[in-house]
Amino acid sequence: MANQKEHGKADTAERPQTQTEQRKALMLEALEKSAGIVSQASAACGVRRRTHYEWLKNDPEYRAAVDDIRELIIDKAETTLLNAIESGDITATIFVLKTLGKRRGYSEKVDYEAIAKEAELRVLKADASIEREKRFSWL
Repeated sequence: MANQKEHGKADTAERPQTQTEQRKALMLEALEKSAGIVSQASAACGVRRRTHYEWLKNDPEYRAAVDDIRELIIDKAETTLLNAIESGDITATIFVLKTLGKRRGYSEKVDYEAIAKEAELRVLKADASIEREKRFSWL
């Protein structure tokens, strides 16, 4: 039951764990080993998925421990992404710029207002051209 203290669980020397607390600890350990994949963790420790989700809903300490595991997974993914960028992976670089670099203009966001203004200008130019042709059609 490594990391039980990290996950907000009481030290076993302080008081005996109930069967449910033991099962929660097993599930948390399995979640760590499975990188947070619930079906794998459930199969590994024999806790039903439904039980895990009930614990998430009803036990704030358990939910916090699961959230901690998810944060660690995100940290690992970010580290892998940064390593990919450092090794020159252009796809990783583009991904970071499109997500984290949005405020610097790295975005594929469609500017509908600019598109509408451009279309309106084309219509106005076309209308003006038609009017000119009508005026000078007698020549």
